[in-house]
Amino acid sequence: MTATFTTKTAATTAARDAGLTDGEFTVTKGDAGWTYAPKQAALTLALNPPEQGAEQQQADQGGETGALQQDGTSTEGQGADQPQSEPAKAAPVVTFTGSAFPSVDHAVAWAKCDGFARNRIKVEAVEGGFLFRPLAEGEKYVAIGSTPRTGNGPAFPAPGTKKRILIDMVCRADGATMKELEDAVGWKKCSGTLNELDETFGLDLEYRKKGKEGRYFGTFPAAYATPAPAGEQQQAEQQQQEPLAA
Repeated sequence: MTATFTTKTAATTAARDAGLTDGEFTVTKGDAGWTYAPKQAALTLALNPPEQGAEQQQADQGGETGALQQDGTSTEGQGADQPQSEPAKAAPVVTFTGSAFPSVDHAVAWAKCDGFARNRIKVEAVEGGFLFRPLAEGEKYVAIGSTPRTGNGPAFPAPGTKKRILIDMVCRADGATMKELEDAVGWKKCSGTLNELDETFGLDLEYRKKGKEGRYFGTFPAAYATPAPAGEQQQAEQQQQEPLAA
């Protein structure tokens, strides 16, 4: 005889007391009151439990071992479910197939798009422009545009550095005033640095005074110079031939 209960809560509590979990029984209301009954699938499974295979037992044991290790209560073996390491990132590949880039900046920008860090490439001058390549194993990075060190000598300043800006400005056809140099690099009193650069790289630095304005002139070192357009070269030569003011 099926027991009846006055409320649904009482029937649910009785089912749980009988060893059934939520989802394994149903509670229904009849004329006499509330009753509970096991679901057929749950009842069949409870009466006829499947035999557990050796592989499943081993997997369960592995899972338990893993849980114990995570809690710090056991150090035997490893659990079946272990986090897998992330796949290694693919190395960047050069995708440029043209003959050359028109400038160093173009080459560097393309290398960056290919996934290369600036200090992991070498930009080289080739016929028609510039190309970049990944550094070879063991090859040291050299600032782009600078000249590699020879022996213990210093490297020629790379384009964009403050020392290179000073060199480029005094080597212009019209030279540069001290104020122009200070404004360009944000330094005060650049004369000491100019003298150092002159002694190190041979700028043939001169100070010429025209009226109330004094300007610094230099000659770009031939060892590091690139051929200038004919018009600029002629203008520079004429400027250097002007007599110095007394």
